[in-house]
Amino acid sequence: LQDGGDKQSVGDGVSWIVPKGVVAPTDLSGGTTDQRSFKSGDEAFQAIGVGSELNARYYAVSGGASAAYAVRKTLQRNYQYLMMAHNNIDVNVHFIDYESAINEAMLRRRLDRIDRFDPNKVDVIEQYRVLFATIGSHIITGMNYGVWADNSNETVDENFDADVGAEFQGLTSGGHVKAGINGSSEFDTFEGTVQKVYTCRGGDALLGTKLNSNIYDKNVFEIFTKWANTSSKNPMLHSFQTMPLWDIINSANDSGVARRWRDVEAAYNWIVENPKIHVTKATLTISSDWGVIDLLTPSAYFIKDKARPVPEGIFFSQNKVGYLGGTGPKIKEIE
Repeated sequence: LQDGGDKQSVGDGVSWIVPKGVVAPTDLSGGTTDQRSFKSGDEAFQAIGVGSELNARYYAVSGGASAAYAVRKTLQRNYQYLMMAHNNIDVNVHFIDYESAINEAMLRRRLDRIDRFDPNKVDVIEQYRVLFATIGSHIITGMNYGVWADNSNETVDENFDADVGAEFQGLTSGGHVKAGINGSSEFDTFEGTVQKVYTCRGGDALLGTKLNSNIYDKNVFEIFTKWANTSSKNPMLHSFQTMPLWDIINSANDSGVARRWRDVEAAYNWIVENPKIHVTKATLTISSDWGVIDLLTPSAYFIKDKARPVPEGIFFSQNKVGYLGGTGPKIKEIE
């Protein structure tokens, strides 16, 4: 990017210098809140996967089929999902003409040192792994600034939407909690199995901290409403638009660079479809009458040790393991 652009202001006295070659319109600002419930991970992916406007709303990174790989890994087939997203975009920043900014000389030097892609050659695969690790697999072409909040929950439950509303003190149900939910045996089971992820960025820092640190506050819906109206006080980067590296390569004027786009795309697809599998043996010791560990990364999951059966009273799934209390001993070992 080149320095020396025009000064631009947005919101409550926020200003910056816009670099040459970049536009940052502020007339696209506006807030939207969306909530969706899905009966399975497959249904969720069909709704918010490739080609859907919901993809950019619920995920911080969008960029076509190749960028959807992580989305597919996140959504497990045998879980239900409820997702709520609030977006308030104050500024949309993007390149005027990103093709003219491609560093073709650098790409030529890197690609000349890499063989044509062959999935049967380990050394060639490693060459492409290094390429993606050093210059990336996707290039950022646009960014949104404002406030963003995402609330994602997963479990399997007959009364799923109402239980999520109660779990978050009415945040996902307009501030209302269905009568009789709290204290029911079904809700107790739900609390022991649900996995929750909540994130908010931008806006008033004090209100945002309250939301991030204590989503179970009884006044959370009121706090959320106040925070959502403070976008212009502190707009933050909350999402990216990307383009695959091979599309950038294919746009190059240098034919020696452009002809390698198929190799790069084939290498990326092969690597994400054939990940290296690593198994780490671990033992969880719970010295109390309750204990749970959530695994939030989509690239890892729990598996049972066949040589050591899981003790009675233990809840075990691919992303959650723990002892939820009962009449058994207070010390549990899980491998």
